[in-house]
Amino acid sequence: MLRKVLVAVTLVFITKMSVAQLNSDAKSRWVDSVYQALTMEQRIGQLFIMAAYSSGNKQHHDVIENHIRKYNIGGVIFFDGDPANQIRLTNKYQKSADVPLLIGLDARTGLSKYLDSTLTTPDYLTMGAVQNDGLIRDLANDLASQLNLLGVNFTVGPSGLMPDELSFDAGFSTDPLILENKAKIFIDAFKERNILGFSEYFPGYYHDNQSDKILEIKRSKKELDNHELRPIKSLATNNADGIIVSHVLTDLDKKKTPSSLSENSIKVLKEEIGYKGLIVSDALSDKMLLDKYKPGKLEAMAFKAGNDILLMSTNISSSVKQIRRQINRGDIPRMRLENSVKKILAHKYDLGLSQPKAIDAQNISIKLNKPESQLTINKVLRAAPTVVQEKNILPIKSLDEKTFATVSFGDQPIFDDYLDKYNYIIHYNLSLDKYRLEENLSSYDYVIIGLFDQFQIVQASELVNKLKDKTKVIVCSFVNPFLLKSVESAGALVINYNTDIESIKLAPQIIFGAQGASGRLPVGVSEKLALGSGVNTKSIDRLAFGTPEEVGMDSKILNKINDIAKEAINDQATPGCQIIVARHGKIIFNQSLGYYTYDSIDPISDKTIYDVASITKVAATTQALMFLEERKLIDMDKKISYYLPELKGSNKENMIIRDILTHQAGLWPYLPFWKQTVEDTLNYSAYYKESPSNDYSLQISDGLYSSRMVKDSVWNWVINSKVREKPHRRPYDYKYSDMGYYMLMRLVENMVNQPIDEFLQQNFYDPMGLSTMSYLPLCKYPLTQIAPTEYDNYFRRTLVYGLVHDQGAAMIGGVAGHAGLFSNALDLAKLMQMNMQDGKYGDTRYFMSGTVNSFASQQYASNRRGMGWDKPVVGQWNSPTSAYASGKTFGHTGFTGTAAWADPEFDLVYIFLSNRIYPDAENRKLIKNNIRTRIQDLIYQSMWNYSATHCTDEVNKE
Repeated sequence: MLRKVLVAVTLVFITKMSVAQLNSDAKSRWVDSVYQALTMEQRIGQLFIMAAYSSGNKQHHDVIENHIRKYNIGGVIFFDGDPANQIRLTNKYQKSADVPLLIGLDARTGLSKYLDSTLTTPDYLTMGAVQNDGLIRDLANDLASQLNLLGVNFTVGPSGLMPDELSFDAGFSTDPLILENKAKIFIDAFKERNILGFSEYFPGYYHDNQSDKILEIKRSKKELDNHELRPIKSLATNNADGIIVSHVLTDLDKKKTPSSLSENSIKVLKEEIGYKGLIVSDALSDKMLLDKYKPGKLEAMAFKAGNDILLMSTNISSSVKQIRRQINRGDIPRMRLENSVKKILAHKYDLGLSQPKAIDAQNISIKLNKPESQLTINKVLRAAPTVVQEKNILPIKSLDEKTFATVSFGDQPIFDDYLDKYNYIIHYNLSLDKYRLEENLSSYDYVIIGLFDQFQIVQASELVNKLKDKTKVIVCSFVNPFLLKSVESAGALVINYNTDIESIKLAPQIIFGAQGASGRLPVGVSEKLALGSGVNTKSIDRLAFGTPEEVGMDSKILNKINDIAKEAINDQATPGCQIIVARHGKIIFNQSLGYYTYDSIDPISDKTIYDVASITKVAATTQALMFLEERKLIDMDKKISYYLPELKGSNKENMIIRDILTHQAGLWPYLPFWKQTVEDTLNYSAYYKESPSNDYSLQISDGLYSSRMVKDSVWNWVINSKVREKPHRRPYDYKYSDMGYYMLMRLVENMVNQPIDEFLQQNFYDPMGLSTMSYLPLCKYPLTQIAPTEYDNYFRRTLVYGLVHDQGAAMIGGVAGHAGLFSNALDLAKLMQMNMQDGKYGDTRYFMSGTVNSFASQQYASNRRGMGWDKPVVGQWNSPTSAYASGKTFGHTGFTGTAAWADPEFDLVYIFLSNRIYPDAENRKLIKNNIRTRIQDLIYQSMWNYSATHCTDEVNKE
């Protein structure tokens, strides 16, 4: 038996060896035959890779085609253009070439640097800070796949450089091990997809931008071995396909010749390191070289020095002549040319270019911009920010009674905008006198400094040093990390390595604990900011911002929400709206569309505040009742008159609180108390005045104030209001009513011994950072931030703007149990998220576990409602929610055109705010056209579509 196994293994081994030998023989035959068919000029032409601009004119492209036909150049490297045009030119150039071309693109930071409408890959230093190499592997694989789609078979990268203060983003890290490991990830990804990766040799910035001179590295050979040469040795060991030799000056060449032209520098690669791959000159179009060396002579020097590929020559004709002359003279051995050309041809064969195929440009933009690709990029960006801090300042947990201010060095409004999403923050600018600025900022609990301009770092460090002992200073840096020693005395540093929008959005999320930080400093700056420094901070359950695909939703389906919203606006169902969708704790759709009014003057923003109408019932009163019930201060199954003795003897004496909250206590649906005051002409002047005073302090509208006694009148009218009729001994059925919430608010205020708005602000809204959620918004915000509601022609006889729309709530001063609350969509989403998270948010527990569920669950078989919360009607057309919503869903809608729903089954929150009643409350188009529910349908469809698509993908992989 053992003999049979050994024979079988031997046969397999011999078969594999035979196949490998056949492949090797085929490769050698192809390389030799192509080489022999080329003229001397064409062999030399194989050394050159020309710069091609896909956005260039016809003359530019004709020049390239002429060089392809005449000299059989080795390839082109593309710059500036769009993907479809680059593919068209790639196919055109390959068709013109007798020997297939190498097609290149510098994709060190993704495709976007040189191609329009493509994705940007994080820079090397960002990747160096990431601790999870699996994320880097995904990124490398994705980039390689994109290059494949473009027909690109060589690119610049991975970096073999160590970053320094002048070129801080040139490489992964100053730690050779990090650099080597991450570079190998890219080498492997490129090799797997038949792409040559050309790594840089010596510093990437080969000249000082300020002096515009070639940079000179003054290091001994031993120092070079430990610095620049170490990663290159690793890259050579890991079979890097190509190494670009930069133009830097080093002590390796006593004549101070640029490395790309120095035989001594390249000899280190070939002889000392033993590198066998392609050696590529850095761009020979560099102005500093052309100022010193003539075209042709420059290229001949580069080839003679040992480069196999001459990158971006400005004069191929002169260069070919000069190189041929030196070969004929014997200055360059003929064997030298043969070795380089055959090496290039061998790589072309390995890349499959012996049988070139046309590249398909169809839908290329969609293929290159897959949401999954952006998700991969975002994961890397999120894993990079590095927190260095003292005393565990971050994340900031407690927001209650804390004050926050910011100042930025460099203009980045989106930074302030995202800070505002987590709390009320005062923003200062540098136009203020610096002494007044320091004085003002020192009075805040937290000062957040955004550092975007490295040329202002001295000014920033002065401010940090002035404030560090007076308040908690947090610096968010987006500049060269080598410069951060001057601000290291801040209480906390959030170090970012990328200045893209996504990175800027991340910093506020890290500060407030919506997003954790896990990066480590990839460079050494000082003792405090040492290589590898950084601490992990955690997420504390605050809403973060993400992309649909990362939470299992299809962005293409979600984007159709905009179409429905625009339909509503164009149909004048509402002037504008805010829509938020959050899943798994991340907001993945956040849109503000339309205007405040139909005149299209003031656009809706995410800071616009809406009257949420009956959502007040759950966002205010129900929150307070849950608070009281879990503390055993009230019993939901007791009569309300037990807590409100004034109801004894009335027709409401025996009403159970649970029945009131589920709208089956028999209360009359709606009673227009305002009519009693308007129609009572004898006492109208006793109810209202046109100007405020101590006795008439409740603002009804602009120019109308009610007497404080109206509150007592309304309460008496509630006590004495009629109830619904029903058959004897039969319970009341479900009938929606506002009336019970007058009583429930009274109950809450009696139990907590303070006004309900103050109680909610102190116990929920302020601690959660809900800066726009409140009653009486004009006390905190300007009118211009609030969407108007109805033009009231029957009671207030004016446009209701900044004041509660509901007439009953207006009569009692704007604070009521059933209406009166204002908010933007984000703050309402936070409140719904807290309730869906079983009463926990921002590392603070607002309700005991199980409290929210007990209220949000259906209470009676014949009634869909929870206590306070509305619920879906499963299987019925008239459900207030999408038919796809699970039975666990809870939320509410509002008369002004609002909706707030949470579905724990799918960990989903949906908010829709509008002012559909502007200018007329009779406008029912939003309801008639089912706008809110159709949008909710799309939310669920995006989940189903994502699941179906990715399930199919997994099956296809298998």
